[in-house]
This record gives sequence, structure tokens and C-alpha cells, in this order.
Amino acid sequence: MKGMSMGGLMRARGPELVLEALFVVLAVLVALAVDEWNEGRELRAQADLARAAVMSELESNQAELAAGRESMAEMLIAVGKVVESLRKGGEGPPRGSAASFPISRMRHGRRPG
Repeated sequence: MKGMSMGGLMRARGPELVLEALFVVLAVLVALAVDEWNEGRELRAQADLARAAVMSELESNQAELAAGRESMAEMLIAVGKVVESLRKGGEGPPRGSAASFPISRMRHGRRPG
């Protein structure tokens, strides 16, 4: 190989260089595919966590709304009794009773008393 010209050297090592280049390209493509697969796996894991957090929040909100509905039903009954009492000429419930509560408490969903 000492007396070979550059063209002769390329012809002699050409197939070897092409094969080596193909291996490099193949290795890069495999690395990119593995990276893409790993990124997709991480994104799916994050999506699963987000979905679980949203479900948990929705279930919590549902329970809170159900409790608020019960509280509102109790307040509506108490207000109905006060209105009925006042229609009949009564003075309404005594101060401190379950039906005696400020209207502002109804807006915030708090229980009377």
C-alpha cells in the first residue's frame, strides 16, 4: 500500500469505507428511534399522571357538590318554614334557631348556625 496513489487507495478501501458509513448511519437511526420511543413512553406516563389527577379532582368536586346540595336542601327547607311562618303572621323563628341565618351564608354554601 506504500506505493498506491490516493485513487488506488480509495478503490481498495472503498467498499470497507462504504460499509463503515452504512453502519454509522444505521447506528444513528437506531439511536434516534430509541430516543423517540423513550420520549413517547415518558409522554404517555405524564399523560396518565395528568389524567389520574384530573379524575381525582373531578371526584373530589363531585363529592363536594353533593354535600353542598344536601346543605342547600336543608337551607331551602328552613327558608320555606320561615316564609310560611311569616305568611301566617308569625314572627319567624327565634334568633339562634337552625332557620335563623344570614342570607350571605347561603351564597357561600355554609351550613346555617
